[in-house]
Amino acid sequence: MRAPVRYFRLLVPAVVLAMTTTGAFAAFESEFPRADGKMVPVKIYQGSSDPCPPLLVISHSFGGSKNASSNIAEAADEAGFRVIVMEHTESGREAFREIVEGANSRQDFRDAIGSQERHQARFLDLDAIWDKVTRICIPPFSVLAGQSMGAQTTMMEAGAVATIGRFGADRFDAYVALSPQGVGTQFEEDAWRNVKKPVLMITGTRDNGEDGAYENRLTAFEGLPPGFKRIVVIDNATNRDISGHGANSVRDLIPQVVIEFLDNVRNNKMGQPKLHNGVTVSDK
Repeated sequence: MRAPVRYFRLLVPAVVLAMTTTGAFAAFESEFPRADGKMVPVKIYQGSSDPCPPLLVISHSFGGSKNASSNIAEAADEAGFRVIVMEHTESGREAFREIVEGANSRQDFRDAIGSQERHQARFLDLDAIWDKVTRICIPPFSVLAGQSMGAQTTMMEAGAVATIGRFGADRFDAYVALSPQGVGTQFEEDAWRNVKKPVLMITGTRDNGEDGAYENRLTAFEGLPPGFKRIVVIDNATNRDISGHGANSVRDLIPQVVIEFLDNVRNNKMGQPKLHNGVTVSDK
């Protein structure tokens, strides 16, 4: 792996249920049918007039919802993507609430994020989205992104083998993993060796997880084979910051980093990243 380089900052829905507006961005809420008969709630950002635009699908963390990663969704929408944010019911807000109210919440949380059944349900959600979108058209460029548990969903789709197995089919052209899991409870060493397509990972120096400090997340990047792989480490950023619910400076920075990387991939050239203060970037 190339030594880290420090850069400095210059200081189309099936059933539309509702529409929400954030600034200049409109998002439609909908539901897609799953293979098991259940429905997948989604939020769709679709500002582009292109009938078959590039696609970004977003997978939230445990306890999240279809409102997750709105900073990335809005930036991608503005860049011409159709963005679909999935709501994973089996690992969403209600599931989180049940665990928090339980007698052994910490252990129950660990069990939940490692649950084979919950991960299988996430892939039923992803299958539903992919089947619906590709029935309309094959996107010219497709990306799967996720944060925390959503990062595990993302990397498993990309080809990583988790301790509970692999459920993905590597259907996307590029992957973005925010707060990725490293070697530990969810992944063993060499779990990422079959991930061939471009990957962007983003973490922070205070982005601690179940397997320890942020340095553990770096082992995921170290396990990736070379070729259009990048990791971005943001000084003092926490897990909450990376999720988009913390510091505004991090919330604003992450979409820039994501869109820049995706532009590089689409142009088939890993350009030098823009200057950002307190950010370490490593490519391989």
